[in-house]
Amino acid sequence: MRESRFIQVGEIASAVLPKTPAIFGRASKRQSHYLYNTSLASAFERGAVPFKDPESKRMLLELRIGGGDKGAQTVFPGSVHESGEPIKWETEGEPAQVDPDELLCRAGQLGALCLLARYWPRSPSRAKAAAATMRL
Repeated sequence: MRESRFIQVGEIASAVLPKTPAIFGRASKRQSHYLYNTSLASAFERGAVPFKDPESKRMLLELRIGGGDKGAQTVFPGSVHESGEPIKWETEGEPAQVDPDELLCRAGQLGALCLLARYWPRSPSRAKAAAATMRL
């Protein structure tokens, strides 16, 4: 599979994740970080909940929650990413309050949609895949 077929989570996230006025990223990964207030950390004993591609094992997305008194680091706007790109706000405001179950569910949906986009067949198999998906 060519690298160009890999879809970025940010391309789908705005349609799936709960709305929040606190979103940031960098030029090559705009809108890659969505901030929320949630009690999700009390449900996990780890700093982050990873969602990985089962084939490549590459990270699709992760919820950085700081559960179990474990840290989860994020480089915030005003800083420079290790790539040299400045990190900037896309929209700056108070993070939205979100139900923990809803956030976990939406993150799972986002991961599933990203996998579908990543492995969606090329023509002429696309029509067959679409028909099979509609039967789910």
